[in-house]
Amino acid sequence: MVWTALPSTFQARTGGSFSVEAARRYLESLRDETRSRALDYIRRAPSTTSTPVRDSLLRDPVPARPAARTGSSPRSSG
Repeated sequence: MVWTALPSTFQARTGGSFSVEAARRYLESLRDETRSRALDYIRRAPSTTSTPVRDSLLRDPVPARPAARTGSSPRSSG
């Protein structure tokens, strides 16, 4: 991994101002695979890389989405 101090593109991508809570909401909104890759990238950051977002996610991880329900609802016999 290469870590750089690039300028933020958060507002251009989301239309909102950056904050820890806004970053968490954005991560929660991602599709499962993209979300998983983003969170893995954040978790795998070197331990010397400390940011408010990373610290927040390590303290209080973004909850997993409930599994999608498949199949039909149970049928009643009668």
